[in-house]
Amino acid sequence: MQKLSDFIKNSKSPKVLFHISYDIIGASKTKPENPLLYILTVLKKIGANDVERHSESTLIVNFDSPPITIFDTFSKKVSPYFYYSISQIDKMPNENFILKNNSNDDLNKSVKQIFSDII
Repeated sequence: MQKLSDFIKNSKSPKVLFHISYDIIGASKTKPENPLLYILTVLKKIGANDVERHSESTLIVNFDSPPITIFDTFSKKVSPYFYYSISQIDKMPNENFILKNNSNDDLNKSVKQIFSDII
Protein backbone atom coordinates (compact mmCIF):
# COMPACT_ATOMS: atom_id res chain seq x y z
CA MET A 1 0.00 0.00 0.00
CA GLN A 2 1.43 3.34 -0.97
CA LYS A 3 1.47 6.31 1.35
CA LEU A 4 -0.45 9.42 0.43
CA SER A 5 2.77 11.28 -0.38
CA ASP A 6 3.67 8.50 -2.84
CA PHE A 7 0.15 8.60 -4.31
CA ILE A 8 0.61 12.29 -5.01
CA LYS A 9 4.02 11.77 -6.59
CA ASN A 10 2.96 8.78 -8.69
CA SER A 11 -0.71 9.47 -9.35
CA LYS A 12 -1.42 10.22 -12.98
CA SER A 13 0.26 13.63 -12.68
CA PRO A 14 -1.93 15.18 -10.00
CA LYS A 15 -2.95 18.67 -11.00
CA VAL A 16 -5.87 19.56 -8.77
CA LEU A 17 -6.72 17.68 -5.58
CA PHE A 18 -9.91 17.94 -3.56
CA HIS A 19 -10.73 16.64 -0.10
CA ILE A 20 -14.34 15.47 0.11
CA SER A 21 -16.06 14.33 3.30
CA TYR A 22 -19.62 13.10 3.33
CA ASP A 23 -22.33 11.69 5.61
CA ILE A 24 -25.64 10.15 4.67
CA ILE A 25 -28.67 12.28 5.51
CA GLY A 26 -30.60 10.05 7.89
CA ALA A 27 -34.06 11.32 6.93
CA SER A 28 -33.56 10.92 3.19
CA LYS A 29 -36.33 8.62 1.93
CA THR A 30 -34.58 7.63 -1.29
CA LYS A 31 -30.99 6.94 -0.37
CA PRO A 32 -28.61 5.50 -2.98
CA GLU A 33 -28.23 1.76 -2.44
CA ASN A 34 -24.43 2.07 -2.37
CA PRO A 35 -23.46 5.56 -1.17
CA LEU A 36 -19.75 5.25 -1.98
CA LEU A 37 -20.43 3.97 -5.50
CA TYR A 38 -22.92 6.79 -6.05
CA ILE A 39 -20.39 9.50 -5.09
CA LEU A 40 -17.57 7.86 -7.06
CA THR A 41 -19.78 7.70 -10.15
CA VAL A 42 -20.62 11.41 -9.82
CA LEU A 43 -16.91 12.20 -9.48
CA LYS A 44 -15.95 10.11 -12.49
CA LYS A 45 -18.63 11.79 -14.61
CA ILE A 46 -17.14 15.23 -13.86
CA GLY A 47 -13.62 14.14 -14.77
CA ALA A 48 -11.94 12.69 -11.68
CA ASN A 49 -9.07 10.46 -12.73
CA ASP A 50 -7.96 8.99 -9.41
CA VAL A 51 -9.22 8.71 -5.85
CA GLU A 52 -7.88 7.81 -2.41
CA ARG A 53 -9.95 6.79 0.61
CA HIS A 54 -8.26 7.07 3.97
CA SER A 55 -11.24 6.88 6.29
CA GLU A 56 -14.83 5.72 6.09
CA SER A 57 -16.38 8.86 4.55
CA THR A 58 -13.44 10.89 3.25
CA LEU A 59 -11.98 10.95 -0.26
CA ILE A 60 -8.98 12.64 -1.84
CA VAL A 61 -9.84 13.15 -5.51
CA ASN A 62 -7.43 13.95 -8.35
CA PHE A 63 -8.46 15.95 -11.43
CA ASP A 64 -6.31 16.94 -14.41
CA SER A 65 -7.84 20.42 -14.36
CA PRO A 66 -10.13 22.27 -12.00
CA PRO A 67 -13.59 20.70 -12.28
CA ILE A 68 -15.65 23.84 -12.77
CA THR A 69 -18.88 21.90 -12.21
CA ILE A 70 -17.94 20.15 -8.95
CA PHE A 71 -19.89 22.46 -6.64
CA ASP A 72 -22.95 22.73 -8.87
CA THR A 73 -22.98 18.99 -9.57
CA PHE A 74 -22.71 18.10 -5.88
CA SER A 75 -25.45 20.59 -5.05
CA LYS A 76 -27.81 18.98 -7.56
CA LYS A 77 -26.83 15.30 -7.44
CA VAL A 78 -25.37 14.71 -3.98
CA SER A 79 -27.04 17.14 -1.56
CA PRO A 80 -30.43 15.36 -1.58
CA TYR A 81 -28.78 12.30 0.00
CA PHE A 82 -25.61 13.49 1.74
CA TYR A 83 -24.16 16.21 3.89
CA TYR A 84 -20.76 16.99 2.42
CA SER A 85 -17.74 19.24 2.53
CA ILE A 86 -15.47 19.90 -0.45
CA SER A 87 -12.10 21.62 -0.11
CA GLN A 88 -9.41 22.13 -2.70
CA ILE A 89 -6.03 21.00 -1.44
CA ASP A 90 -3.46 23.72 -1.86
CA LYS A 91 0.12 23.42 -3.05
CA MET A 92 3.16 24.75 -1.28
CA PRO A 93 5.40 27.12 -3.27
CA ASN A 94 7.62 24.15 -4.18
CA GLU A 95 4.61 22.47 -5.92
CA ASN A 96 4.09 19.84 -3.20
CA PHE A 97 0.59 19.33 -1.88
CA ILE A 98 -0.17 20.00 1.77
CA LEU A 99 -1.48 16.68 3.07
CA LYS A 100 -1.06 14.44 6.09
CA ASN A 101 -3.22 11.54 7.22
CA ASN A 102 -3.44 8.26 9.07
CA SER A 103 -4.93 5.88 6.50
CA ASN A 104 -6.99 2.72 6.55
CA ASP A 105 -5.20 0.75 3.83
CA ASP A 106 -8.06 -1.71 3.29
CA LEU A 107 -10.52 1.10 2.53
CA ASN A 108 -8.11 2.63 0.06
CA LYS A 109 -7.52 -0.65 -1.81
CA SER A 110 -11.24 -1.21 -2.04
CA VAL A 111 -12.03 2.28 -3.38
CA LYS A 112 -9.31 1.99 -6.01
CA GLN A 113 -10.97 -1.16 -7.40
CA ILE A 114 -14.49 0.29 -7.25
CA PHE A 115 -13.38 3.49 -8.98
CA SER A 116 -11.53 1.65 -11.76
CA ASP A 117 -14.61 -0.51 -12.45
CA ILE A 118 -16.87 2.51 -13.10
CA ILE A 119 -17.35 3.12 -16.82
